[in-house]
Amino acid sequence: MSRRPFWRKALTVPAAIALALGGVALTAAPASAAEAGLTVTSPIDGSTVDSRTVTVQGSVFGGSTVIVYDQSGNNVLARSNVGGSFGQPTPYSLTLPAYADDAPVAQTIVVGGLYGGSGIPQQSVSFALPAAAPVGNFTVTAPTNGQTVDSRTVTFTGTGTDGSTVNVLDANGNRIPGTTAAVVVNGQWSTTGTYPADAPVAQTITANQVTGGAGRGEQTVSFTLPAVTPVGNFTVTAPTNGQTVDSRTVTFTGTGTDGSTVNVLDANGNRIPGTTAAVVVNGQWSTTGTYPADAPVAQTISANQVTGGAGRGEQTVSFTLPAAVTPTPTPTPTPAPAGNGSSAAPVGGSSSVASGSKLAVTGSADVMPLVGAGALALMAGAGIFLYGKRRRVHN
Repeated sequence: MSRRPFWRKALTVPAAIALALGGVALTAAPASAAEAGLTVTSPIDGSTVDSRTVTVQGSVFGGSTVIVYDQSGNNVLARSNVGGSFGQPTPYSLTLPAYADDAPVAQTIVVGGLYGGSGIPQQSVSFALPAAAPVGNFTVTAPTNGQTVDSRTVTFTGTGTDGSTVNVLDANGNRIPGTTAAVVVNGQWSTTGTYPADAPVAQTITANQVTGGAGRGEQTVSFTLPAVTPVGNFTVTAPTNGQTVDSRTVTFTGTGTDGSTVNVLDANGNRIPGTTAAVVVNGQWSTTGTYPADAPVAQTISANQVTGGAGRGEQTVSFTLPAAVTPTPTPTPTPAPAGNGSSAAPVGGSSSVASGSKLAVTGSADVMPLVGAGALALMAGAGIFLYGKRRRVHN
């Protein structure tokens, strides 16, 4: 039996390794091309689409799977396996589930997928949906946009789909006080609410129709309420409009309905410091408050009368406070300079402290020289006495 030359064996091993590596390389080629030629041509980033049903279109290498996610990049909205030749640009088209009527107009999607067993880098696309149009025959017929209504009790009416319910909400998403979920009957709906006395005159409502548990219509209307007028004999008699009061402690007075309460509020709706809910007695009410020193001189208050739990009168008054008085500081006395090492006596004072002594010496400042002379004479006399006594002892 003949043997193969050694060199042939030596060549066989590298050839096998090369073939193996080549196979791996060929297999891995698509996976390394993870970009997969993905493009998104619709919707265009930053555009406004013309429907709440959005179609995503573009191109990708054949054999890819295109997946559309929501903004988080985790929740799948749609996916499609793209045919075509492996590695060749192939068009794709996916239609997303329709966005709900109450979905925000600003939307973002993330487009990615799989190619050759690897993930395709995701692309983010932002766009705007069109505003939700009223569904079917849903409308708000009253009040109309821009209207000034004649009462703070407003009846909201419109048309809709039978069996649906309609909610009338304020700008904060709260139901208008007094309204209920109106049921559409024979194509019509109606609900009535009352705005409180302190509600702004400019109002905006949103009416939402719900059919079968889902939103099926929405309309926004802006209108103007009438200003609150005093009820009966409710008035503010002091301060008067335009008056300049003479103190930052102000007494507010007026007339009203017996048994009612009156609150005096600033421009921010807060009670004036020191005031209380004034009770109307014999047609009169009064309450006193004090403005702090840093309060502006120009002030506007609203006095609101509440009768039986409801607003029954409101009046606004603007007036001017006096400027805050800054107390004059008491001057600190300047001590007189001391002379010759001794403490100076207070000017016009009636007492002083003797130098080198803790005992106070009382008396008039005019006799101090005499006191000093007397003390010297006394000391001299004592000296003479002691000297004489000493001489007698020695003699």
